[in-house]
Amino acid sequence: GIVWSGSTWQAGLAGELGYTTAKMTWEKEQTNDQDGEMSENTITFPRVKAGAESQVFSWLTARAGMTYQLNMITQKESMTAGGVTAEEERTVKFEKNMNVQIGLGVHFGPNFTIDTEVSEDLLYNGPYLLSGAANGTNPMNLQVSAVYHF
Repeated sequence: GIVWSGSTWQAGLAGELGYTTAKMTWEKEQTNDQDGEMSENTITFPRVKAGAESQVFSWLTARAGMTYQLNMITQKESMTAGGVTAEEERTVKFEKNMNVQIGLGVHFGPNFTIDTEVSEDLLYNGPYLLSGAANGTNPMNLQVSAVYHF
């Protein structure tokens, strides 16, 4: 990837291409006596990641990132029941996916840091401290880590 930096900030850009495949086969399910096969192929072109980090205060570092990817998905399904086979193929062209990440690092002296990746939903809906998360989907933070340098 490409990295730019200044005295109190850093930024980066990276790109990827990808291909994934998955296949599932089943035989004689007891409930409906069916044989079947399902496969899915995904081509990702491109996946772009960008991010920036800046030291806001001597004790606080803020970072933000974005991931964008464009997928083409082909799904094939074949089922046989009672000697009759049915096949179906679906292609989803240009499925878009974009995620935003926001993080904070709090420094306690020169050796100890707590890093957190903040949930994007937290910024829009708050932490649900009294009422609990809506459907269990709104954690206060996605990831918290502590680092101590010896």
